[in-house]
Amino acid sequence: MLAAATEVSIIATDTRGLITVFNAGAERMLGWRAAEMIGKTTPEVIQDPEEVAEHGRRLSEEFGYPIDWFAAFVERARRGGHEEREWTYVRRDGSRLTVNLVVTALRDAAGEITGFLGVATDITRRKEAEEALRAAKEAAEAASREKSRFLANMSHELRTPLNSVMGYSEMLQLLARRKGLEEFIPDLARIHASGEHLLRLINDILDLSKVEAGRLELSPEIFSLATLLSDVAATVEPLAARNANRFQLDVPDQPGEIYADPTRLRQILLNLLGNACKFTEAGVITLHARRSLCDGRPGVLVQVRDTGIGMTPEELARVFEPFVQADGSTTRKYGGTGLGLSIAKRLCESMGGRLSAESAPQAGTCFTLWLPAAAEEGTVVAALPAAP
Repeated sequence: MLAAATEVSIIATDTRGLITVFNAGAERMLGWRAAEMIGKTTPEVIQDPEEVAEHGRRLSEEFGYPIDWFAAFVERARRGGHEEREWTYVRRDGSRLTVNLVVTALRDAAGEITGFLGVATDITRRKEAEEALRAAKEAAEAASREKSRFLANMSHELRTPLNSVMGYSEMLQLLARRKGLEEFIPDLARIHASGEHLLRLINDILDLSKVEAGRLELSPEIFSLATLLSDVAATVEPLAARNANRFQLDVPDQPGEIYADPTRLRQILLNLLGNACKFTEAGVITLHARRSLCDGRPGVLVQVRDTGIGMTPEELARVFEPFVQADGSTTRKYGGTGLGLSIAKRLCESMGGRLSAESAPQAGTCFTLWLPAAAEEGTVVAALPAAP
């Protein structure tokens, strides 16, 4: 009764391969009538011969003896297991479909094999959907790579004339001072400042495109974190003072050495601290560092805390997405492209670390950066890649 009612194809054979059961599901799936198949033919008529031959060759190599076409379906079941794999079925009209076929052995009361049972489910639409998804994924990845290559090339092309504009604006400022043309200096200074702003944006786009294209090159080395933090602090203090902020460097214990790219780490910290200075007024900005374990690995924890405007949970969830800022009013008031934090997170991950954020509206923000420390001498350092 089940064999007659089911939508799947159920075909049973005797030990020689002659069909003994051909249910209604097999009729609908393949276009043959049961009366045409039972006792008159084998499942060979519904199979792709090349596919069967190839599977037979693989089984022959696996078991060490020749496997004919029928054994290609039933040999595993004959040996006490079952065979489940995808096959191509050929309908009566010559059209094809992909099925998932499970073959088991039929046994009598004494355990002797009396035949074999094959239960097949049509998975053609699922395979077509999977193939469409795979093709779409490959197309999207290719488009992303092309976009990243275009952005990298475009950024390089823009930087050359922009550097010229900035250089000539500096020269013209010097010339204006020398000639006593003071009225031109403010406008020339604005040209130079705008050029610097554009150059920062272009550099951000270039960094992001390199990361996405897999072309980001790091130059890791062992260096003193305390020295780098002191240099960063000296750079940030004047920036913090512009908004009447107080900057403090909090390094209670000697953080020691780490294995990372110092230039990229400096870029990350300056980005985090620059945002803290930008979004905080008359507050406190803290750069904190200490030794820390992460998943049992020794490393250093660096935190950038501020008492600024903070973020809502929705804004916090998207803070590391590229081209994202809190909202339109934030962009208009504070400027920027929203690339810096995305780049910082990806740079951090490229160096084996992680970057996270905590925040609440009007309660400030804390970015936490963890990086693996330099290994002890004679252990892991020798296995690390040499700095290019």
